[in-house]
Amino acid sequence: VSTRRGGYFVYRALAEEIKRRQASFAVSVGDLATQASEFAYRRLRQILRHIPVPLAVAPGNHDLFAEDDYEPQFFHSLFGADNCSFTVGPLRFILLNNAWGSLDEKQFDWLKRELDANSSCFTFVFCHKPPIDPREQEFYGMEDREGAAKLHELFKKYSVTAVFAGHMHRAEERCGGKEWRSRRWPYH
Repeated sequence: VSTRRGGYFVYRALAEEIKRRQASFAVSVGDLATQASEFAYRRLRQILRHIPVPLAVAPGNHDLFAEDDYEPQFFHSLFGADNCSFTVGPLRFILLNNAWGSLDEKQFDWLKRELDANSSCFTFVFCHKPPIDPREQEFYGMEDREGAAKLHELFKKYSVTAVFAGHMHRAEERCGGKEWRSRRWPYH
């Protein structure tokens, strides 16, 4: 789940697909709101009523910022913490806030503790900005390249199964002729 473009009709189609697949929950890589404002989140609440399952969200830059102002209270009031994790059976899900293009030391420490304590068979990390952008013509990855490299090394060290990210605002990646709405990087 990750789009703020197309509005109601995109979410309606998504809700139908979730029902059809009988999903237990959904995860988003952010940019659900057009900006971090009372109006945008009021509209988002109305749209998300159609999603029939619990929704975990790694925030995007549009979810946390209004112009250049950092306004996380709107995101927190709707979705809770912006760094969190949960386990479903043998699967560990880690949602990481890198919406501003970097992680601070507190986040790195939290992530390392999460990975140290993890005993799940499969670990999936969801974040908004990809640690790297595989495209040559544009760059939408984490702006803090040193932090991105550190993150990449952590993912390799702890054998993270895959990382899912968004931020590119369009399906560009293909695998076997099928478009992917977010990019997935395997780390094993």
